[in-house]
Amino acid sequence: DIYEVKDFKYINGIGLRGLIDGKSIKFGNQKFIESFSITLQELETKASQFLSQGHTVMYLLIDDKLEGLITVADSIKEAAKNMINFFKSKFID
Repeated sequence: DIYEVKDFKYINGIGLRGLIDGKSIKFGNQKFIESFSITLQELETKASQFLSQGHTVMYLLIDDKLEGLITVADSIKEAAKNMINFFKSKFID
């Protein structure tokens, strides 16, 4: 099913919120979620694992209850690897 989103608000670079089927939905980074006085303690270990692997972690709240996290990560393209190796060979970090 596709639901209409009401009262949608995007906060540049940190998150978004809206109402879907009468439920308050908030989705964003740690700073955004903590701005609603929500503690992320129960997912902190899992989030730290992803962060240490270079993932971006985003959290989902439904009716101000922490429901989960989603991570995204980019892989380094071959051309970028070649450039990194080139700079390393020239002693540029």
